[in-house]
Amino acid sequence: MKLNQGFRHTLQVAARKAFRIHLSDRTGGGPAQELGSYLAERPSLVGTVLIVDCRRGLLELDYALIKWVGHRQLPVHILLSKADKFNRQEQVLALRSTQKALDPYRVNGHEITVQLWSALKKIGMTELETQLSNWVRPPAPTSETPAIEPPTS
Repeated sequence: MKLNQGFRHTLQVAARKAFRIHLSDRTGGGPAQELGSYLAERPSLVGTVLIVDCRRGLLELDYALIKWVGHRQLPVHILLSKADKFNRQEQVLALRSTQKALDPYRVNGHEITVQLWSALKKIGMTELETQLSNWVRPPAPTSETPAIEPPTS
């Protein structure tokens, strides 16, 4: 799914606001082999955000992508877009059915999270920012894990 400019901008603002990270819209940008290489060869990749129209649900290509990144143990965060088109009951149903459909893919601790999203109504912005933060910010040192200090010259 190729992102429209407004939607891409909203995601980039969420990503850059506090985390200084960049997003790559790869799914519309080339053949499947190119996407596979990108996912396999990017050591800096810490997670995958998959955007799915909540009115149609996950498709075969979406499941293939989830399985592919599962081999690298990359977390997947799924945005069920266009959530504003559904009433609250339909939103809950879409979220639950997506969660249930993903159960077979949550093997060996593969982290897959799902949320409702609407770029138009800004539904889910805080949840997305929290998820991205969890991926890119290192955990705070605990008393058992000493902080790493830079070498002195």
